[in-house]
Amino acid sequence: MSETDDARTESGLDARTRLVSCVAGASTIDRLEAMLADAGFEAVDISPKGDNETFIRDWDDEYDLSEFLVSASITARKLEVADE
Repeated sequence: MSETDDARTESGLDARTRLVSCVAGASTIDRLEAMLADAGFEAVDISPKGDNETFIRDWDDEYDLSEFLVSASITARKLEVADE
């Protein structure tokens, strides 16, 4: 396997790069609520899960990522559109 090929696999990435690629494009709670509303969902509820803070904090020895990331439960409903 070449060095270039190895860089495309998780084993070829350092821990920081894996973390960045995991959360790249992550949205804020406000943005997620807006996207779901724009898609026609109602009763949107995004509730952060406090029990995952320790787990997230342990992802990196240098930074406390729990200050920036959250695990959440997302629920919403979308009414069916009647066939015309």
